[in-house]
Amino acid sequence: MNDRVKQAIPSDWRYADTYEFMERVREGMPPAMICVACNGGVQGKESSDALPESADEIADSVYGAYRTGASIVHVHARKPSNLTEAATTVEEWWTVNSKIRERCPDIIINNTTGGGLNSTMQDRLACLDAKPELASLNLTPDMSRFKLKERKAPLPNPRGSIEFDDCVPFSYG
Repeated sequence: MNDRVKQAIPSDWRYADTYEFMERVREGMPPAMICVACNGGVQGKESSDALPESADEIADSVYGAYRTGASIVHVHARKPSNLTEAATTVEEWWTVNSKIRERCPDIIINNTTGGGLNSTMQDRLACLDAKPELASLNLTPDMSRFKLKERKAPLPNPRGSIEFDDCVPFSYG
């Protein structure tokens, strides 16, 4: 390794030297926190049968990750009346958070403020009143262009495919 590279890499963590790095790992790395995101705010079972949508499915999925070492969960709650839409009320968020807390008593809950395709800013902030330990925050406008697959029966809330092309104007306000 040349001198310039040695100066650029802190001597504490020289990733380029595999043997030195592994020796440091064996000596004791700082504790790690594993964060799981068991679902997303937009795609659902039309994309994969494994994606949890209901409050019970989300809590069960989080429990599986918790049992294997996850200490934080990033949550995208859904509307019980239409599982293709993001939760918009504190009651919907409270239900999901309570079910997660019941199964995973010491997991850190991180609710998203990302919302769904048609969420208002008020909808996005409803998750905060459900008392998570953390919440995500989008700090810049969100420009998205994607296509969602058709959601076919027998899935609940079937719908046609959706082409989304929009900019959500997150602002400093």
